[in-house]
Amino acid sequence: MAKLMMTLSNGCEEIEALTVVDMLRRSGVEVVTVAVEDEVRKSRGCETSEDEITDYLICGSHNIEFFADEVDYNIEEFDFDCIVLPGGLPGTNYLRESSFVKRALDYAVANDKYICAICAAPSVLSFYGITDGKKVTAYPGFENSQGMEKAEFVPKSVIRDGKIITASGMGLAIPFSAEIIKVLVNEKKAEDILQGIIYK
Repeated sequence: MAKLMMTLSNGCEEIEALTVVDMLRRSGVEVVTVAVEDEVRKSRGCETSEDEITDYLICGSHNIEFFADEVDYNIEEFDFDCIVLPGGLPGTNYLRESSFVKRALDYAVANDKYICAICAAPSVLSFYGITDGKKVTAYPGFENSQGMEKAEFVPKSVIRDGKIITASGMGLAIPFSAEIIKVLVNEKKAEDILQGIIYK
């Protein structure tokens, strides 16, 4: 069974994160969501009282609260086939600043794993040079992000170039997820999932 790691921070785009989790679990992929601990402890802007806050609690960019499966300080070694970075602000900035996310991306590059990012999050990949020479997309305006000039920016919905999969925004969360299912499971499973949710 393929294994996917989703990195989460406060201020992430909820639909981009949870659609991927939902669809990949439907497809039989093992999905582990990981809270980026440094940012989980920051002021969240949601209405949770201080005594209810835990390191697993995420407050999305639209004040929707949900829990991650794990917190980054509990993960000593990486073991995944795919890493996904959801977009949203300020969540994307927190992911870029996270040493855990940087180590996870380094592991993915060194071990030829799939690296996926949607909306603003491809800017994290370009910041670390992961998209150099690759065809990528992102939310309009993020083509000007640091390092993106070394990529081939294509204003399309979902793009896969080798082991890099990017999508341009929240409205593409379903086809973005389907593209990940295609590479981690197979195309038939992706089509079956899309039919099952009456996507087309």
